[in-house]
Amino acid sequence: MGFESLYKSKKALFNRYNFDELKDYLLGKTKDNWPLIVLSKMIADFLIIPTLFDKHYLSKIPCNLLAREVDSKTLIFRFEYGGELQWK
Repeated sequence: MGFESLYKSKKALFNRYNFDELKDYLLGKTKDNWPLIVLSKMIADFLIIPTLFDKHYLSKIPCNLLAREVDSKTLIFRFEYGGELQWK
């Protein structure tokens, strides 16, 4: 979800990263495990990915997609579902 949303709504950010490993994982071309991190502590400075109408429709679920640039090779996606959303 984050990959597609980033491509649609934040092209400049999308173009700064190489997603070849992610594409290979999603297409089943690799057997490597993909990192999944679950945090109970909030990390600040995430960018809301969806814009305009997408953001409006997602807030009705409630659902949120965010991204954070850690460094030039690391982009973290955050998915929120239910509860209190960051962009309110």
